[in-house]
Amino acid sequence: MRAAALLALLTLSGGCAPAAREPAPVEPAHAHLAFVSGSPGAALDVEAAVATLTPAVLRAQPAPGDGPLAPCSLAGAALVSMGLNSLWAGIVRGQPSLPPPGSYILGMFDRDLRDRKIPRERPARTAEIVARAYVWNLWSINTWANTFVARSTQQACLDFVVSNPTMVEREISRRLGGPAGLVNDHYAAVEHYSPTVPRPSVDAWLSDFDGVMARSASWTDNPLAPCSVLRSLMMATRVSSLWQSMLEGSLRPPPPEDPIVGRYASVLSEGTVPREDPDQTMQIAARLFAVPLTTGGAFTERYLEGSTQLDCVNEIFQPGSIRARLMKEGTLPGLRE
Repeated sequence: MRAAALLALLTLSGGCAPAAREPAPVEPAHAHLAFVSGSPGAALDVEAAVATLTPAVLRAQPAPGDGPLAPCSLAGAALVSMGLNSLWAGIVRGQPSLPPPGSYILGMFDRDLRDRKIPRERPARTAEIVARAYVWNLWSINTWANTFVARSTQQACLDFVVSNPTMVEREISRRLGGPAGLVNDHYAAVEHYSPTVPRPSVDAWLSDFDGVMARSASWTDNPLAPCSVLRSLMMATRVSSLWQSMLEGSLRPPPPEDPIVGRYASVLSEGTVPREDPDQTMQIAARLFAVPLTTGGAFTERYLEGSTQLDCVNEIFQPGSIRARLMKEGTLPGLRE
């Protein structure tokens, strides 16, 4: 599987670059977050969500009452996670996805960004630029995810989620690259994992970076603070890694005693999701996605324990820097997922 190509897929199709197709509004009335505490998907009751996945679901269109593990919700989570992964990879490479100069969201930092790189000399300013880039990219990522869902059925979303890299590329191009334009509606399937937030809240969070760097990583009052953004990026990595392994046919078979997906250990023994029975495929896909969505947060909190917001800034630019520090200190906790 072309994992690197898939990771960059949304960028190549314009998914992480609003200016490449249709720019984000000059003064948007809202913004989006992703994989944050307090969103519907963050308090996932797996058994209750799976219980709603009856065979009739696959014959339906996306609807306001769609649960967090319905096929189009999984597609939304997959697309949002891949978009954020592309954003994070660009930051790490020193090639961040940024709006053109003079934008509403980052124009005040045009001088700092004149070489299209995020400066690191002043951590609080660095953190604010990262937060603003995160918000700007999520406008586009969220719009593309909603557009995809709007042009799909639940069966089409399921086929997409359990397909293969070639089909994923073809379906993204077909559904998002057509002449109909983008969809600005917000579907429940996407809101579960990338909720909409009002502009006044975002403006308040973006003005709250002074004195933040010394705060504990456990401080979560500001969803755009460095550790909050890092949590979002880490969850996106887990979800997109799961999706890539599904598309590759390289799933790690779960132990039979796994409370979420262990009941399907035998049919997953070869690393692929069986597709002969659509209802069973839907149940398996839902439970596979539920694993990182429900267990990933606890892993992240163990990883960040004892760190500061400044540590999280460094981790965003250099993944693994917290682990290296903990190993040097001899305080690395058990981090096996």
